[in-house]
Amino acid sequence: MNFSLADAFMRVFPDLVRLVLPKGVVQLDPPNPPDDITLIGTTAKVLIRDDLHPAIIQLLAQTLKEEHSGAGLFQRSGEFPATDDPEYTMSSVAVEYYRNGPSLFAKYLPLWRTTYVQRTIAFLVAALAIVFPVFGIAPRLYEWFVRQRFRQFYQRLRAIENALQERPTAAKAEALESELDDIERSTITVPMRHSDLYFMLRYHLDRTRSRLIQASRGAPRNSREASDAV
Repeated sequence: MNFSLADAFMRVFPDLVRLVLPKGVVQLDPPNPPDDITLIGTTAKVLIRDDLHPAIIQLLAQTLKEEHSGAGLFQRSGEFPATDDPEYTMSSVAVEYYRNGPSLFAKYLPLWRTTYVQRTIAFLVAALAIVFPVFGIAPRLYEWFVRQRFRQFYQRLRAIENALQERPTAAKAEALESELDDIERSTITVPMRHSDLYFMLRYHLDRTRSRLIQASRGAPRNSREASDAV
């Protein structure tokens, strides 16, 4: 019989579905049924435990697809098994099988090993997607560290330049000379690819050392000499 309240029952009971028996689907001439008939029905559900082995889930999905994916009076080919349910969450293993079918590994590996190989490959792909951008950032990060190190050298050199604004004593000049030597020794480990920064720093070191030599020539030797000069 024609069920005119099918849509209302679907809204009240989400597990119900509206079915249409097309005109003439049983017999074309004369058409049987003579008109489209609206019916209601329920879909069958296969429930599994959370701890069921993924290989068994894949076998169940394969069997359900082989048995129920064909066309019938109320469904088109491929309409079932369905991957959506308003009440229960679909297993990710089953969803993957329904979307992509059996994997290539299932043809050559034992059933129990196929799932673990697929998960391992998925993990490696995700890891590579993270690692490759890191490799792209690493050279720029290394460049930043090298330039940051040169900034520290120039800060020390700037402190020596500020100290030379006043006439240094012999002890002060000796300490500044030792600081210049220490900066120069620290630049030996600079990689060849940063030779431009290296030679620019050496140029400024030489200029600062020349200024220090000129300033130290007239520096008082001790505190008595300094008082005599005053």
